[in-house]
Amino acid sequence: MIITDDVFGAAAPLLDEIGPRLKLKMKPMLGTGQVPVIGGFMGSTKDGVTTTLGRGGADATAAVIGALLDAEEIQIWAEVDGFMTVDPKLAPDALAIPRVSPDEAAELTYFGTKVLHPAMIRPAVDKGIPVRIGDTREPTLPGTVITAAAADLGPSGPCAVACRKGITVVLLSQPKMLMATGFLRQIFEVFERHDTPVDLIATSEVSISVTIDDVEHLSEIKADLARLGEVKILRENAIVSLVGRGFFRYQGLSRRIFEALSDVNVVMISFAASDVNISVLVAEADAERAVHSLHREFFYKSAPEPSAEEKKAEKTQSGQKKPKGGSTAR
Repeated sequence: MIITDDVFGAAAPLLDEIGPRLKLKMKPMLGTGQVPVIGGFMGSTKDGVTTTLGRGGADATAAVIGALLDAEEIQIWAEVDGFMTVDPKLAPDALAIPRVSPDEAAELTYFGTKVLHPAMIRPAVDKGIPVRIGDTREPTLPGTVITAAAADLGPSGPCAVACRKGITVVLLSQPKMLMATGFLRQIFEVFERHDTPVDLIATSEVSISVTIDDVEHLSEIKADLARLGEVKILRENAIVSLVGRGFFRYQGLSRRIFEALSDVNVVMISFAASDVNISVLVAEADAERAVHSLHREFFYKSAPEPSAEEKKAEKTQSGQKKPKGGSTAR
């Protein structure tokens, strides 16, 4: 059923090849009440050579089949309670999140919540099919639904705190950056040349700071950047991220973050352009304290008064009200 390209170990499903096979073989089975069972991690090329889909391959298989058959809902079962407001290993008072958007799921996964690989459910997201994460150990629990429908997500605001340790900061300062064109391009070409992804970025007129978690080529990167300016390396850091929706409209968000982190030394700040993430860089030794403080601030204190725009939007959502506090998670 699952036809892929020939990138062995990380093969991509070919939807145009899979669709006709599903309609020919699987749809008739469903029509007669049969329950098809299909391997979730493996596929084959057009020539019949076995392939594997890589991390999240089982999720990808479910998403592809569900999308091509226009399923009402796709369910992925794992040994997790779905998405939580914080990693339960870091804070035992973590709360289950009933619903998240695809962007929120992607941010949470990237910054430390290993529930699923969000890119693998893209076929379902593109067709507007909700994806439910269920816990095999507690099958009666509702789990988390990933949905792109804003009306199903409720009011905007933070939904979780995530943490990613093992972060290294690369700082480059050079007065020639001031009013110069093409300087940033030269910097990022260094990281591209050494196949090293960058996480967070902060810039000023004469300096730039970036974070990486892959330090395999750090010595080469440092040597190349030294030709452009003064380089400093800061090790053993962590990215602590507040993830949610509508942060541009959320009044007082920055104030609450910095009040919660008043006793933590913040090294770097990054506000994602996608309106779903604010991240701070702290020393690894301070990471868990920062996570606890943010979690306590946003999930165990009364929420701020919604803006006029949010109040108007909420009136159009029948029966939905903004939570005022307690232990309710969006």
